[in-house]
Amino acid sequence: MPLRTTLLRDVIFKIVFCQPVILMAFLNAVLEHSGDRVILEVEVLNPQVSPREFLIEKVAILDVKAKDQAGRRYNIELQLQSESYYIERSLYYLSGLYREQLEPGESYAQLKRTVGISVLNFALFPTRQSCHSRFRFREDDGSELSDILEIHYLELPKVQLDSDLETPLARWLHFLRYSELYEDYEQLPRSLQNDKEITMALESKTKAYASA
Repeated sequence: MPLRTTLLRDVIFKIVFCQPVILMAFLNAVLEHSGDRVILEVEVLNPQVSPREFLIEKVAILDVKAKDQAGRRYNIELQLQSESYYIERSLYYLSGLYREQLEPGESYAQLKRTVGISVLNFALFPTRQSCHSRFRFREDDGSELSDILEIHYLELPKVQLDSDLETPLARWLHFLRYSELYEDYEQLPRSLQNDKEITMALESKTKAYASA
């Protein structure tokens, strides 16, 4: 039986999304950036991984940390299974990425916007229909304190196979959720075939499995 080459495997996910072009497209889709807000450059802050090394050694948490051309920080994590206090854990990681920007004695004015993105293979908010949740600091009346910290949860089980694929985020969610269905370009839905970065991600996924 042929191997099903899913993206929902920690090491494969990191290999694919450590590639700046793919990562930029994914971040712009999740953050819904366009025009002069588009992320134009990213630097991955934690190193690339070896497919063979990690598929064999089964090293723990393989998130992707990055910063963009404006110094804004991002942490992207794939979480395959539900666990107690996952929200608390994700906020802890987000605050750590925010805090580690400064060395002792440096000005708080140097702190940059910090965004966490959790790609979840389970329903974190079972009673909500939306597969994309975004949270920032707000007053009870809805007024915002600051956007310097922001966290997103992408719940893949809520993504339906026949969902609309008009937006970049919808296409990325579909590809993440159903990546094991697609082994080559011709199998992709037409809208995904026309998305250059998704086709790059498909090729990267295939190569990662081939070299493992």
